[in-house]
Amino acid sequence: MSFDPGVAIGEESDVVTRQVGVDDVLQFADLTGDHEPIHVDEVFARSTPFGERLVHGVLLLGLMADRLLTATHAPPNVSYGYDRVRFMRPVPVGSRVFLSSRVLHIRAERREVVVEEICRLEDGQPAAVAHHVFRFI
Repeated sequence: MSFDPGVAIGEESDVVTRQVGVDDVLQFADLTGDHEPIHVDEVFARSTPFGERLVHGVLLLGLMADRLLTATHAPPNVSYGYDRVRFMRPVPVGSRVFLSSRVLHIRAERREVVVEEICRLEDGQPAAVAHHVFRFI
């Protein structure tokens, strides 16, 4: 049986721009219970080498979740996990992030597609990168 995921290797999503504000971070902290002071306590965060509050890495990961497969006419699929996640730079609360994705691999025999998801800051440098695996159902 052939497998057509509706996307091709190298296909890229449009870039989505998102401002990650204080409310986003505080709501995420409440939702997950992750109230680490570097994320939620402005006074504490100013005393750290970063000098300001930082966005939770997992919040960024959620924002990065691929739109390429959901924006196409791809067959139904589910997130099967991540082969690789790297948080390369801190993202200060209030930052504008630029989210994009690109199809890296199609594993037809496993009915999977691997998408590289990238979060960049305004200077264009990556802040986070993930290899997201999708399994088609």
